[in-house]
Amino acid sequence: MWSIKNGLTEDYPVSTLMQSFYAKNIETKFTKGSTCLQLVKEASNQEYIELQNATENNSGVENIWNKLAANPESEKKLYKDTTAYISYAYSEADTFAKYKDKFFSGHYYSKGTSFLFEDMIKELTDDSSHLTGQDKLIANEYIDAAKNECMLYNETASKTIHSSIQNFK
Repeated sequence: MWSIKNGLTEDYPVSTLMQSFYAKNIETKFTKGSTCLQLVKEASNQEYIELQNATENNSGVENIWNKLAANPESEKKLYKDTTAYISYAYSEADTFAKYKDKFFSGHYYSKGTSFLFEDMIKELTDDSSHLTGQDKLIANEYIDAAKNECMLYNETASKTIHSSIQNFK
């Protein structure tokens, strides 16, 4: 909870409950055998779309799909039982699909690498290169926290986290 430690909760809102949890558990250590996993690369060997169930048959989504379908210049993707149009003109989604006569919005992912951990760290480092003084110290601390961030935990580590939550209640 880097933002709590650095007093940035006005910029990154954190509830009072979360602040209390952080304060109580700041010294908690993982038990022997705990493992932290980091996502270092995300890649796909083929393009794909991810549809949002919550948008099923939304009239606005259907209207956008119909508008894109009527435009011969729209980027069209055909999958087994789905016709999708890719458009970056809408903030909520970039994909509008008709799947088995139902309409959905979602997101398009091209083939290839979509995330590299080392690129994220490099971008953070580049973005902070112009900073000086206290701002530079805080940025470096943030980068170090990002380098050590856990994205997944093994069962042993999960038990420690679960125990901390249970003891907090």
